[in-house]
Amino acid sequence: MPSPVTQDGRTVPSVSAATFLATVASLPVWALTVLPLSLFYQAGKVIMKPVLPKAEQPRLDTGYHVSDSDILPRRERKYDMVVLGATGFTGRLAVRHLAKTYGVNKSVKWAIAGRSEAKLDKVKRELADELDIQEVESIDTIIVDTTRTSSMPALVKQARCVATTAGPFALFGSPVVEFCAKFGTHYVDITGESDWVKAMIMKWGETAQKSGARLVTFCGHDSVPWDLSVMKLQEALQKEFKDDLTSVTFWDEAVGGAPGGTIATLFSAVDGKSVKAPHADFDPFLRLMNGEKSEYVCRSDGPTWIHKSKSPWDDTGAWFGRWTTPFIMAQVNGAVVRWSHALREQGSKSLTYTEFAVTKDFKTAFVNHVGLIIVGSMMLNPLTSGLLKKYVFPKVGEGPSMKNMEDKHYLCIFGEGIGINGNRAESIMYFDKDAGCLETSRMLVESGLCLALEEDKVPAKHGGFWPPAAGLGNVLLKRLLETGTSFEARAISEASVRHSLE
Repeated sequence: MPSPVTQDGRTVPSVSAATFLATVASLPVWALTVLPLSLFYQAGKVIMKPVLPKAEQPRLDTGYHVSDSDILPRRERKYDMVVLGATGFTGRLAVRHLAKTYGVNKSVKWAIAGRSEAKLDKVKRELADELDIQEVESIDTIIVDTTRTSSMPALVKQARCVATTAGPFALFGSPVVEFCAKFGTHYVDITGESDWVKAMIMKWGETAQKSGARLVTFCGHDSVPWDLSVMKLQEALQKEFKDDLTSVTFWDEAVGGAPGGTIATLFSAVDGKSVKAPHADFDPFLRLMNGEKSEYVCRSDGPTWIHKSKSPWDDTGAWFGRWTTPFIMAQVNGAVVRWSHALREQGSKSLTYTEFAVTKDFKTAFVNHVGLIIVGSMMLNPLTSGLLKKYVFPKVGEGPSMKNMEDKHYLCIFGEGIGINGNRAESIMYFDKDAGCLETSRMLVESGLCLALEEDKVPAKHGGFWPPAAGLGNVLLKRLLETGTSFEARAISEASVRHSLE
C-alpha cells in the first residue's frame, strides 16, 4: 500500500544538526536546574497536602430535576445540532465546517451556543465574510454558561445532538453531559480526559440508558482515527480469512499544532483540577451496558524510548532510516480502543495495542522525545510553567494559522494487525490537513451528524456512553470519507506473510 504522504510530496521535518547538539548541551543545565526544582516543588506539594486547603473538586451533579413533560421527542426538536464553545478556536472551526459543507439550515438545521452573545455574533460575521455566505449571520444563537444551571435547558431541550468543544471538560463539561443524559439529547465531544469520561460513565450512564441519549466521547484527534482503524483491521481479517485480530500496531506520521485549549487542559491536570477516575470494582471502560464486566480486554504495550522504526513500510525509499518515539496521546488512544473492544465483544478476547510516532531520523527522534521530557518537567513548577504560558504556548482561543493548517499540516496513520492464525492486515488513514484542530472539528461535526441524522444506522442502538468505533462505526467512517479523509485496508494471508520474510 503506497503512502499518500509521499504521493502528496510531503514529509515530516528533520531537525538540524545544530538543534540536536543544542538539545544535548542543554541536558546538564536541565538536570541541574529545572529537574530538581520541579521535583522539590512536587515533593513539597505532597508533604504539605495534609495542611493545605483542599482544592475544590469540579461538581458532577447540579441536582436539576427533569420531568417527563420537559422532554420533547428528538424528532420534534428544532435543531439537528447545537455547537457549544463556538467562540473558541476549535469550536469556530466546527462552525466553519458546518457552514461550508452543509450551508445554513438546509439539509442540517443547526445553531451555535456560548456565554457571550457579542462574541457569538462576531464569529458569525467573520465566517460570513470569510466563506462569502451571508446567511451565516442568521444562524440562531443560544446563550449558555455551563456554570449556571438555569441556562442549561436551553442548550439541550431543542437539540437532537450537542457537539461541544468547551474544555477543559473536567471543569466545564460535566453539566453538559448531565443535561444531555437527562433530556435524552445525543452528545459528542473532543475530550482526551479519560478519567473524566470514566467518572461520567459511572455517574450518568444509567440515566442516559433510560433517556435514550447516546453520549459519544473522544470524537476528535483523540481518538477517532485509531479507534476506527482497529475496527477496520479486525473486519478485514475476519472477512478474508475468518481470523481474529490479536495485536495491532500503529506508526503515526504527523505535522501539526495544538490549540490553546488543549494546553489549558494539560495545565488543569498538572494543577490538580482534573476529575479523578472513580473507585470501581473494575475499569469503567470494561463496563457493558448491563453493568457486567466484558471478557474482551485490550492492553497497551507502548514504547518508552526512541527506536529504529520497524514499520512494514520501512523497505520503501520514503521510510528508509526512520526512527520512532513514544506518541504523547498513545495512552488515551489505547484506552479508547480498549473501551471499543470491550463493548463490541468481537474477535479475540485478548488484544494488544502499540503505537509509535514516526520521525525522519535519529536526531529528530531524540530532540522530539527529550524536548517533550524537558517541557513536561517545566510544567511541574510555577516558575518555568509561568514562562511557558507567557512566552511559548498559545493562549486559550489561539492556534495554528489557517494557511499552515490547510497547506502544511497532516496526519497519516499506518496500521498493522496480526490475527490469531498469523494472517496480517494493514491500513492507512490520511488526513491532509491539521488533525489536532481543523480535522478535529470536522470529526466532531460528522460524529454528531451520525447521531442527529442517522440514529437508526449507527451501532449504538440504545442510550449510554460510547467510544467512536463501537458507537458510530462505519457510519462515521463513511461521512469522513465523503468529506475529505482517505482510508484503505487490506488483509494478507499468513502464507504470504511467511513468504515475504523468507
